[in-house]
Amino acid sequence: MLPVILKVGRVEISSMGLMLVIGVLLGLFVAWKKAKESHVEDKFFLDTAFMSLFWGLVGARVGYILTHFGEFGFSLLKWLWLSNYVGLCWWGGLIAGVGYLWWRLRESEEDVFLWLDYVSLGVAAALPWGFLAAFLNGSYLGAETQGWWGVNFPGYEMKLVPVQLIMLVISSVFFWWWWRMEGEYRTLSWYRAGRVAARTGFLWFGWLVFLGLSFSVASLFRGEQTQVFGVALDIIMGLLLLSTGVMGIYQRSGRRFWEDISRLKRRKVRQETFKK
Repeated sequence: MLPVILKVGRVEISSMGLMLVIGVLLGLFVAWKKAKESHVEDKFFLDTAFMSLFWGLVGARVGYILTHFGEFGFSLLKWLWLSNYVGLCWWGGLIAGVGYLWWRLRESEEDVFLWLDYVSLGVAAALPWGFLAAFLNGSYLGAETQGWWGVNFPGYEMKLVPVQLIMLVISSVFFWWWWRMEGEYRTLSWYRAGRVAARTGFLWFGWLVFLGLSFSVASLFRGEQTQVFGVALDIIMGLLLLSTGVMGIYQRSGRRFWEDISRLKRRKVRQETFKK
């Protein structure tokens, strides 16, 4: 659509690069603002955040290369030349970035889940810019369609479903809602499970639920995708994130599965007794 947004002589500024920079800076600001409220030192925050971003970028690139190895082969030049061989993998970046963050925080004896809550808000703020970058770059393409909602992309005769724009709108609304939820989830009685204070981690695992569900659904409207045993890789990773998020919320709520089952059984017995 608009892969190069500005060109001065031989210097080109790609739309994807610019949008990603804006998204990263916005995400860092949002996460920093929340960390500041918890009295986290600026130096420690910035060191941890930038190293997590670095390893996230490495993971995103490695993940993309592995799933498109036929395009890259063993050419180190293609691996590193991002401007000419564009491509990042969202789940690769997530695994590497969070993996480093987890290790760093455990080494520093920090509250890992509190930090992951910061991360969820920061990434939620940056995600819409990532989808805008994909649209302008002509990547993360949808399937062919004859509907009025289709968009013409260079190199394609038929219109394509604008998955990037749909995800941009959905992720923007989610960020607005999740920002409000940050101040409300501690009052949710089902999550506190009888405790005075709610545990951290709700925002992180809730964001994983959203991410997994949205990418799985979006995959149904995309064109050619990497597949594993006939199933789109995005759907597999999305369902994995979705299940991890649901289990994480349940675990962090402090509930116990068999206790909840027993409670439901007792409630059912009381209802049947009342009916009699």
